[in-house]
Amino acid sequence: MTLPRPPGPRLGFPGVHYSLYADPIGFLTRAARRFGDLTCFNALGQTFYLVNHPDWIRQVFITEQANLGRRFIRIFGRRNWLELFLGEGLITSNGDRHRSQRARAQPAFHHDGICAWGKIMVESAIALCRRWQDGQIIDLDVEMSRLGAMITGRALFGALTEDEAEQIAGASRTIHDLSGRLSMPFAEWLQGLPLRSARRFRQARSRVDAIVFRIIRERQRTSAGADDLLAVLMRKGDQSDRELRDQLVNFSAGGETTSAALTWTFYLLSQHEQVREKLHAELDEVLGGRLPAPEDLGGLQYTRKAFAEALRLYPPIWIEGRRVARSFSVGDYRLPADAVVVVSQYLVHRDARFYPQPHRFEPERWGPEEMATRSRFVYLPFGVGSRQCIGEDFAWTEGVMVTAAISQQWRMRPVVDRPIELQLGATLRPKKGLPMIVERRRS
Repeated sequence: MTLPRPPGPRLGFPGVHYSLYADPIGFLTRAARRFGDLTCFNALGQTFYLVNHPDWIRQVFITEQANLGRRFIRIFGRRNWLELFLGEGLITSNGDRHRSQRARAQPAFHHDGICAWGKIMVESAIALCRRWQDGQIIDLDVEMSRLGAMITGRALFGALTEDEAEQIAGASRTIHDLSGRLSMPFAEWLQGLPLRSARRFRQARSRVDAIVFRIIRERQRTSAGADDLLAVLMRKGDQSDRELRDQLVNFSAGGETTSAALTWTFYLLSQHEQVREKLHAELDEVLGGRLPAPEDLGGLQYTRKAFAEALRLYPPIWIEGRRVARSFSVGDYRLPADAVVVVSQYLVHRDARFYPQPHRFEPERWGPEEMATRSRFVYLPFGVGSRQCIGEDFAWTEGVMVTAAISQQWRMRPVVDRPIELQLGATLRPKKGLPMIVERRRS
């Protein structure tokens, strides 16, 4: 016997809408604490079901995944600006199209290829650091975004100049800054109006399109011997330039999640001296003064743990949702068709039931014994189910290689000792940047 809809906030319009806009994490956290692991509320003309327990997360996104539909939640059936920017690529596509795109791209992400790209990741990180001066103030978020664009461009697209990487990084930051407007229900209609935000959006999309189409045209002339993502996508020769563009832009956006994770990793290391010293000790012991290489991945265990813990505390994808295509039951309740079921990685990762003292930065949580005691569905930085990130191994390699390469030579400290405000856009990033002082390691 199924019960009526589960409990949840009944603020009505405009209460829920304002709470979600002003403090979405606070709203979701209070709802989960007060009403339990399955919470229901209405907003933007939708009925939302928030799932906050590993057993139910597994049921919804694994057992019942055949009953789930579209990933991007459209308001009044219209696309938001993020969908308009990304096009029909792996992140935004659904159903058979998504499965076909994933199968087509999968060969580019085999383990040996990713390890080989580790060299590119280290080279790009060192090239970035050569721009720094001892004692210089940098915006860590901007620098990691620039680095992520360069790594993605070289490893996955085969060619990207430093200026182009800067342009793509700048366009990505623009899209993120506009994230509050990207989800507006009438965004698809507003993009053509003479509004400042719409003009910035169009300019960012045009810059990215010019670069990506140049890369595609150049590769069509000189494709022999390439083994990167673009080469894999072009092999069958049955995709238009627009389809290739959408796929490349989607993967470039995926690279932004790793750059955000690296921003939070270095921020947390700057706040925790003991953790930073342990990481430096590992780098000195394993590397002995030479640059990290892919074959060092197995030895850089503490570096990997620090990156894993940063992903727990600040998951770049902090929430995701799917529309219910066919009704199914969760516990004593039935989720109706056309409802939206969501899980917040930020909430689950900071739940004291699964992580004692959840707000503390403790890389030791990721030892084998500690991990064996936890459900795999309480750690979801790369998503869950059929939509789990195809580039997860790539992201882990980049996270460890870049953290090692930069930390080996530099340490960072914040310019101002103040709490960091979160900007909850397409990815979880620091609001108004993250100024840091970079200092060269002397030992």
